[in-house]
Amino acid sequence: MIDRIAYASPLAVRHPAEKGLLVVLALAACLVARTWWVPLLVFGLMAALTVAAGRTPWPVYTRMLLVPVVFLAAGLPAVALTVTTGQTPEGRWFEVYGLYLGFTQAGLAVARDILVRTLGGVSCLYFLALSTPLPDVLALLRRGRVPALFLEILALVYRFVFVLLETALEMRRAQALRLGYTSLGTSYRAWGALLANLLLRAHQRARELFVALSLRGYDGGLNVLEAPRRLSPGNVVLAAALGGSLLFLAVTV
Repeated sequence: MIDRIAYASPLAVRHPAEKGLLVVLALAACLVARTWWVPLLVFGLMAALTVAAGRTPWPVYTRMLLVPVVFLAAGLPAVALTVTTGQTPEGRWFEVYGLYLGFTQAGLAVARDILVRTLGGVSCLYFLALSTPLPDVLALLRRGRVPALFLEILALVYRFVFVLLETALEMRRAQALRLGYTSLGTSYRAWGALLANLLLRAHQRARELFVALSLRGYDGGLNVLEAPRRLSPGNVVLAAALGGSLLFLAVTV
């Protein structure tokens, strides 16, 4: 799905360096920001560019955001929670076996900062992934003198993540057709069988893909044809100005 959206995006024909410059500057702004609203501004801007300029459907983008949101919802309460042996004036406390658990302003501020920085960084990566096909990303990294071994690992991991997901979906569909999820007990057994066989099936699919690569002359290096892209000076200036403004706000406000 990500590949289809990236290839269908109007921004796919743009040079990857133009988008990469904006992403790097915006991501740096999220990391060095002194206030919480700068990463939130980055998130809003990058989400708007992804949906408006990149023509990514809102429902698809929202579903993709659910992935980091679920992890944040699971981890942020533990970050915000304060455990102490004595109460302090700030916060509401609950005593549990001699310890006091509660939420303070400082703990909530840390959780808030992690939330907005994570969303801002994820929105930057989503903008690049949903508007730039993988061969263009690899070409951009290759020009940046990234080691060839790292690029090959990146391409293979990117491919095999979808192989693993496709295998899991096929297995779950087959289980559902055999009434494997009709009750809670059968659902547990079905999920256990799926997880037990997923590694073996994924390994088999990986071997099949390796054989297919070998038949096509694979010699240890993945050579991908790079589509010619024209670097627009105007777009470079626009990306530098927009990303530089976000970084300037991050370090000065």
